[in-house]
Amino acid sequence: MARSLTGKARGLERLVESTSLGYTVPEHRTIDLTYFEIMEKQKQMAALASVLSGKPYVPTRLPSHFNDIVSDMLAHFDGRQVIVRSSSLHEDGENSFAGIYESFVVSEPDTEKLAEAIFKVYASMNTRKAIQYRKEHGVEDDKMEVILQEYVEPEWKGVMYTSNPSYPDDLTIEFTDSEGSVVDGTGNSFIVDFDKKTGECVFRSENYQNEFLFKPPFDADELAQIGIELEKLNGASDIEFAVKDGKLHLLQSRPITDLEEPEDVEIPDYKPEQYIGSTKVRRGKGKVTLPVVRVEDFSQFVRKIDMLREINPDIHKEALEHYFHGVMDDDRRYKKGYVLLMPHFRETGMDMYSLFVRNIPDDPTADNLTPHKKAVITTNCNLLASHAMTVAREKGVAYAGFRSSEDMFGDVATGDVVSIYFKGREAHVYREERTLTIKDTRPDVSFEVIEEEDGTIHFRGSEDFGPLAEPYVADMLRFLNERGYYTWTYESNRGVMGGRFTNEHGEQLVLHMSRSVGSSTAWRFAPVSYCRAQGIDTLTEKELEDITLEYANYLDS
Repeated sequence: MARSLTGKARGLERLVESTSLGYTVPEHRTIDLTYFEIMEKQKQMAALASVLSGKPYVPTRLPSHFNDIVSDMLAHFDGRQVIVRSSSLHEDGENSFAGIYESFVVSEPDTEKLAEAIFKVYASMNTRKAIQYRKEHGVEDDKMEVILQEYVEPEWKGVMYTSNPSYPDDLTIEFTDSEGSVVDGTGNSFIVDFDKKTGECVFRSENYQNEFLFKPPFDADELAQIGIELEKLNGASDIEFAVKDGKLHLLQSRPITDLEEPEDVEIPDYKPEQYIGSTKVRRGKGKVTLPVVRVEDFSQFVRKIDMLREINPDIHKEALEHYFHGVMDDDRRYKKGYVLLMPHFRETGMDMYSLFVRNIPDDPTADNLTPHKKAVITTNCNLLASHAMTVAREKGVAYAGFRSSEDMFGDVATGDVVSIYFKGREAHVYREERTLTIKDTRPDVSFEVIEEEDGTIHFRGSEDFGPLAEPYVADMLRFLNERGYYTWTYESNRGVMGGRFTNEHGEQLVLHMSRSVGSSTAWRFAPVSYCRAQGIDTLTEKELEDITLEYANYLDS
């Protein structure tokens, strides 16, 4: 029999060849690429029908050519539960396609249920999410086989990484019970690490030690030894497994193509109170120092406002808009890069909201809403199999995953600066000391924000610091740079108070200042109309208004 060309099918063939190591592979059969060509013809005919009729036509079932193969599969599995999986040419290779194509469990299968599941797996190639993923990863042409595999109802299930992608000297096993998911981070998930050279266990997650100190749920040491031997035969792989009635079943295997060797990094001396925490679930090299954008978990947010849906739909919609637009505004504000801090980094669960929340992406996932992030910290999800880790590995984003650590990061807010050090097996997170503001260094100074009838806003400080007004100017410069949109410098005027802030694009904010000698200082940003009349390249009216209002809020806080 010729070897399959597609990802999951290849992995299954390799697993079947080595069952003598002490595991089983649930029985499976493959619907080959011939049938994919039939599905492509159906799609082409649907497109033609849409053009001719002037109405959209979308197929909803398999073509009749599938009748015999569906009947054969039904007879072969003879009433057993099956899982219907995708297996495309490019899946589980250089690109993981994790969560992109669908799989479906079919209980008590009959002709209709099985045909529907097979159709849905094929249809998952044409979703918006799949099309966007292929475009982002340069996959121009993909084809799909479909695998039907006997479904094992697990007592325990998980993923074994024969080489930890971020620390290849270790083999890592992540698992949960039948109700949980190591991908979504739901349920109680456990982690065990082994040093491949010695075969010794080098790490057990705290919850593992608390729950399984005297009676492990299965022999993780034996599973690790099987993984070490499989890696010698097939290379580094992540292998999905299930345990039922004490028997180990290996379900699928994917090559790991992005192993990252750790780099040694020196951690400077910090004050004890600056240390936040460390984790072994990490991705990255060296040191990352960036401001934080903190985002509330979307699922928790929806539960919090859900009662508003019936009481006042308009306020419910306004709250949703505020959430999404707030995330997107912070992403733009820190467009030079930031650490995204949130409890979970989920793949799905928000797509429906693009239908009635204005000006958000069609697929408003956590990833799509935050394109300028350069690092992610999750406070309640710390698994290699998680979506956060998948994004980190595919997009080169640094990642540190913590579990049940909301209190650890409780007082870290948007705008704070943290450093993540990737050292050995762990990522260590420290809070950088905050730049002192004028309110810290000059606590006796008070501020007044004055709005004129024409809408003009100007500011007054209660102290006179001389003609250069250096403390006020330095604080404005700090405010502008920590705001995150641009990098600013300042040059004072000659012979007159005030000066100009200039960003990296050459755009300028003109600062007009005056003083009451020995009493106070007043200032404002020059209007856009004034700057343009003087031939000065400046910001837009909207940008100047945003800066002025944010600065006013800052002085009032």
